[in-house]
Amino acid sequence: MRIQIASDLHHEHFRDGAPGSEALALAPGVDLLVLAGDIHARTKAIGLYGQSAVPVLYVHGNHELYGNEFFTVQHQLRTNLAGTPLHFLERDEFISDRIRFLGCCLWTDYELRPQWKAVAMREAEISMNDHRLIRYGALHEFAPRNAATEHVTSRTWLESRLSAPFDGRTVVVTHHAPHPRSVPSEYSDDVLSACFASDLTPLVEKADVWIHGHIHRSADYRVDRCRVICNPRGYPTRHSTNATPVTFENPDFDPAFVIDVQAP
Repeated sequence: MRIQIASDLHHEHFRDGAPGSEALALAPGVDLLVLAGDIHARTKAIGLYGQSAVPVLYVHGNHELYGNEFFTVQHQLRTNLAGTPLHFLERDEFISDRIRFLGCCLWTDYELRPQWKAVAMREAEISMNDHRLIRYGALHEFAPRNAATEHVTSRTWLESRLSAPFDGRTVVVTHHAPHPRSVPSEYSDDVLSACFASDLTPLVEKADVWIHGHIHRSADYRVDRCRVICNPRGYPTRHSTNATPVTFENPDFDPAFVIDVQAP
């Protein structure tokens, strides 16, 4: 199976019809497209990718929720995709050709450096837009403790599914990163890195491929037998004019990045 991978396309930064607002073009011969979060505001990705010629597996990121209520957006994504080629994965499984895809946003546990956990949660509440722009239920903002609770629920679900026998390959898709090696070296000592990645090495080792987003830097490395991949476009650094094309935060983004996963 030829799987095209992208994340952090941030279509919400572009006016409709402007360069950068259009759906990602499918690579030649691709069988399936994986979008690992921060694709468009709320449910607007449905309008862009709802006519795709191949199945699209979609995990939401933090930006889909900005200005909205957490569970409402998840419900809308889950219900509004009916009849489209999009498959919303939030603690959900998709199986095709003996390849199973396990997907969830996977907020972090703030324990990338366990000794910094309390500091990381306090700094996140102060400085991260996630905790100002997302509502969690009717009465309060989405706090770091809520993110940590969501992480535990998703991690427990992944542990259960990865431990279940499956006669084929397993690809995990999350928005947040599952391993410290996805954090760029210049941010390794930044306390806020714990808001972007967790150290889930024992789980990563049980998968064949783990696709993530959120960190606006490309990554492609192995943890035991598992290949970990991040192919994010990132924020626009310059919008197009008559003289210059649009440019993006990650110069290594490959819009036609494809991997081949074959069932045993």
